[in-house]
Amino acid sequence: MTILIISYGWRHSAPPEADLHVDARRLLRAAPHEDPTMRYLTGLDAAVYCDVLDTPGARSLVRHVASVARDLAQILPHRQIVVGVGSQSGRHRAPALAQAILRDLHAHKVSDAEITHRDLGKPVIQGRGRG
Repeated sequence: MTILIISYGWRHSAPPEADLHVDARRLLRAAPHEDPTMRYLTGLDAAVYCDVLDTPGARSLVRHVASVARDLAQILPHRQIVVGVGSQSGRHRAPALAQAILRDLHAHKVSDAEITHRDLGKPVIQGRGRG
C-alpha cells in the first residue's frame, strides 16, 4: 500500500488530483498567516505546527483522515492513494496537517507513506486572507 500526502495552497493553483481532499480553509479557523511572529514560518516549524494542531478539532481531523487513507489503501492495495491537504497559501495549515497525518500513518505501521509540500517554498501571499 502506498499513500501520498500532498499539501498545497488554493491561491497558487488548482488543487492536485487526489482520492481524498481536506480543505483546511473551512475546517480550521486558526490563521498563523495573520500572526506576525508566524507569517514567514511554515507548518514545518514547531511554533506553527503546534498552533495548527492545537486548533479545536485539528487532532481529531488528522486521526480521521489517516484512518480513511488506511482504509482506502486496504480496499485498493494495488494503487497509490493520494490525500490532498489544502489551505489558502499552502505554507501553514496544510503542511502542518499533512505532517501530522503522515505521523499518524507511521504510528499505525504504514511505512509506505510519503509527503510532498507543493507550495511550501512559494512566496508569502500578501494581503488579507487566511494562510
